[in-house]
Formats: sequence, structure tokens, C-alpha cells
Amino acid sequence: MAESVKSNVQLEMEVSVRLSRATSLRGWQERGSVIGGRGGLDLVSLGGSSDRIGLAT
Repeated sequence: MAESVKSNVQLEMEVSVRLSRATSLRGWQERGSVIGGRGGLDLVSLGGSSDRIGLAT
């Protein structure tokens, strides 16, 4: 029983991390499209890590 609870918590954490990454990427895409066209989309194709976004901006 305890193991299933633990795995559920881990899954929820992973989902929330992915959601927060997705929303931050979406916001960056909107800014990138205003500034430089496809800049945001190119970052997403690179993998969308926060390090790359920080370097690109």
C-alpha cells in the first residue's frame, strides 16, 4: 500500500514539473514570436531546457 502511494506522489510531482515547464515554454514562445519569429519554436526543438532558454534570452 505504501509503495503505491509513493509512486502516485512521484507521478504527480513529475506531471506538475512537466506542466510548469510547458507553461513557461509557451510564454517564451509568445514572446519569441513577437521578437524574432521562430526563436521560441527553435528552442523547443532543442529540448526546451531552462538553461538553453536562459542563454538564448
